Amino acid sequence: YRNAFNALKSAKFWVSSRMFRPFLKTRLVPFHHKVFAQTASCRVQIGHLSTIAGNDNGSIATSRDRHLTSGGLKKNRIWGAKTDLPLQKKIEQFLETPPGDLNRLDLFLKADDLMDESCKLGSTKGMQQAENILNRMLLEKRSVTGYMIPAKSFEKIIFGWGKLADSNSKEKMKEILKLMKKEYVFDLKENISQLSEDDTDSSRASCQPTTETYNTILRGLVRVAKRDGTAAFEAESVLDEMMIRHRENKWHTKPNTRSFTHVIQAHGNTRLRGAADRAERVMKWMRDMHRSEKEMYKSKFGKEYDLENPEANVHQIVTPDPRVFSATVVAMVNSNAKGSTRRALILLEKLMEEGEKLDIYAFNAVIMGFGNIADKASNPIVRYKAAEEAEKIAVMLLRQHSDLCVVEKELSSEDLEVYWGKQLTVSFNTALNAWAKSDVKEAGQRADQLWKLMLEDPILQPDRITMNTTMKAWARAFNPLKVEEILDFISDLDIDELARPDAMSYCIAMSAWAKSNSPKKTLNARRLLETMLTQYEAGNYLLKPNNVAFTTVLNAASSNTLDNMEDDSFGISSAEKEEIYNIAMQTYNEIMDDTYHLGLCPDTFVFATMLKAITAHIDATSAERRQMVQKVFDDACSAGQVSSFVIKELRLATPDNDLLMRLLGSEKLASHLRSITMLPPEW
Repeated sequence: YRNAFNALKSAKFWVSSRMFRPFLKTRLVPFHHKVFAQTASCRVQIGHLSTIAGNDNGSIATSRDRHLTSGGLKKNRIWGAKTDLPLQKKIEQFLETPPGDLNRLDLFLKADDLMDESCKLGSTKGMQQAENILNRMLLEKRSVTGYMIPAKSFEKIIFGWGKLADSNSKEKMKEILKLMKKEYVFDLKENISQLSEDDTDSSRASCQPTTETYNTILRGLVRVAKRDGTAAFEAESVLDEMMIRHRENKWHTKPNTRSFTHVIQAHGNTRLRGAADRAERVMKWMRDMHRSEKEMYKSKFGKEYDLENPEANVHQIVTPDPRVFSATVVAMVNSNAKGSTRRALILLEKLMEEGEKLDIYAFNAVIMGFGNIADKASNPIVRYKAAEEAEKIAVMLLRQHSDLCVVEKELSSEDLEVYWGKQLTVSFNTALNAWAKSDVKEAGQRADQLWKLMLEDPILQPDRITMNTTMKAWARAFNPLKVEEILDFISDLDIDELARPDAMSYCIAMSAWAKSNSPKKTLNARRLLETMLTQYEAGNYLLKPNNVAFTTVLNAASSNTLDNMEDDSFGISSAEKEEIYNIAMQTYNEIMDDTYHLGLCPDTFVFATMLKAITAHIDATSAERRQMVQKVFDDACSAGQVSSFVIKELRLATPDNDLLMRLLGSEKLASHLRSITMLPPEW
């Protein structure tokens, strides 16, 4: 622009002020070595201005680019200083700008920013906006500038669709790849190879799809595979295409370690029965390719490929790493096929025998797999053996973690100790959870042994999850006294806040009492609730009671019936028997009134459990029974919390059909209520 202005002066172009003012507002559009200045009142053609202005290289583009890079003439930018415009307004202005009117900085820098912001919206609309921006850039390239659109612009949109991982993502990523190939062919045909003559950025030398492009697609398919099992098969097809493009077209699309890892991860995310077989097949394919390329490397260069220092090699080859092995193990564990966890353990042991190192996530995945068996198996012997296997792996890791596992990051000795402490604690917590879910009679004792081992070992860092999981194991073994013993032990220790008991810890202890056969379970559950209230009011905000805490007291009362209880049985008196219902009523009223300003909001379980307590403790023939049933049901309707659970307990609590018919509003609903959708919507 400066060259053009100086050329006018040196060529003695005299214009009147009437003509000169509109010229200053002109848009200069480069066309080879000519600039056309177009205004409403005049049209001036200036040829070879760089020569006239004393620039010997004859390149208008070079001088113009240099000037724009230094920030010249902001009035030609779309927004100028108005950078606080809404995203939608910026996009509209960018898309509506006629071809040829876009400033180069807007075309590349601002367009990239707009695409980034659109993709970050994480919505279909945002991704469509990003595609519109790309199409506008392509229009500018084809119709005016001839500047290539870099590969990274396409890859951003592919990444955005992959991250969104909705039903359209798979097809959308394929469409962008197809468009990318089409534009690459166009660039070759038109001899478009860079952005400008002085642009030396090699990353923009071509929009040809590369390994990074295909890996971006594979990363997206890993996410999509969680909801669409066919995405894993699509990932394998992408891997095949990468090989073909590299072999036949000489593109830089040779699959690398990450490519194979993504395909294996996609199979693992499908959780299909055949996922384990396919993941293992891809891993073997990669290992075979590694051996073949290793032999070719030695034959070509006369020396072995250096696995320890890949950067020292002439070129790098596909090399299986701990991530690949771990992804395969996880895929096997996630597979729904029978015996998949055992198969993952066998693969783990085989890899260890071959001297391969894995990351600790593979071991933790197998521990979790055995935990799922301990939770779901119907045979108690199978559940016991699964939990025992999980414990064995955790203990093995504690003793041999430095030999079996690899740490990807370079850490100092102090940081490494902290890292292993955290990771091994996760392993032990997962093993503890296997025992807690097993529901075998030995679960409490075995969990207790693991917990004590964690307390004694200096590497491990027992946390709140450790304590709560151990308490769950004893709670499911119907031993509330042991649960409270652990709770009291931890409460008395001077430990970090992350390991101190919280509201969940107390709820586990209360639930242990509620599920026990102790006649004093309601009294003990209420005692723990009052301890929470006292400590919370004293400033311990970790123990803020929630709906679960109050509902657990109601649950204890609803199952703490008076049937078959003598005055001297279990050491409970008649007064204490009568107090059970009073505790239930007190607790219910505290929830409804939010007496302690805890922000409580009664849910469907509160009303259903209170109806159950009324059924258990009030005589069916008494007027109080009818009165309380009506009150609780009216409260449930007002709160909009009437569910099938509430209706079930209401039927059991109402002493006769007339009351039920009056509460529900019609005889039809009282006798033939098949779904709660038949009830008024406000209920």
